[in-house]
Amino acid sequence: EIRLSDTPFLNITMPVFNRLQSTQRVLLALRRTERVIPFSITVVDNGSDADLVQKLVEFKRAGLIDKLFLLPENMGISCAANLGWKMTEAPVYMKLDNDMVAQIPDWPSKLFRIWSHGQPMSTFGGAQSQEQLLAAPGALETPDGVLGVCTATLAGQAMFIPRAVSDFLGYWSEDYGLYGAEDGDYGQRMRIAGLPQYYYHGEKFFADTGREDIDDVYTARPVDRAAMSESLFRDGKGGTGLFLLH
Repeated sequence: EIRLSDTPFLNITMPVFNRLQSTQRVLLALRRTERVIPFSITVVDNGSDADLVQKLVEFKRAGLIDKLFLLPENMGISCAANLGWKMTEAPVYMKLDNDMVAQIPDWPSKLFRIWSHGQPMSTFGGAQSQEQLLAAPGALETPDGVLGVCTATLAGQAMFIPRAVSDFLGYWSEDYGLYGAEDGDYGQRMRIAGLPQYYYHGEKFFADTGREDIDDVYTARPVDRAAMSESLFRDGKGGTGLFLLH
């Protein structure tokens, strides 16, 4: 049984690059989250514009953020997420993107109850639909909700990894550039290690607002995420991309 404590059980790490409105919505939703399961909020900013950095500093002073790390430039999602992962000792790590808004205040306790029906050496992430949640054999209908089985790769948007797993498999790979395949890489390592990946029904717990301010992050920079993703599978000279090589 998990009891209220000053020591966080859950390390929520949010890597941030611009998206002021989305970031505020995510942090305010976390403020409304119940703390039956104690958690710590770490934000790692990837060299955002001054208006967002100022707002993050204000949120830190107001207590909405427990730990704030400001990188001078964009070092990529994996680097920022790893910094937050290592900054807080906790039995469970959660990577939460700054466009994933919690929908109910008791999401931590509900999700941990669902996850408890699976194996402890596992990861846990959101299925994008009911069909995906139930697609693979072995999905469990539990009194606390459906625990789905992921046979491919969990999306890193709102994903949980126990310390027992990261002690074994390590952190996110930083080999793939600013917007790489860190979650795909982790899923591959999980499959090779023979460890299960479980789904919860993502949209019941988090609203993905990722398309609302996409131009603020990528198009105006410009950052071509599609080209970056393609290069991981086939490089510019027609050779094998780094992800497939790994």
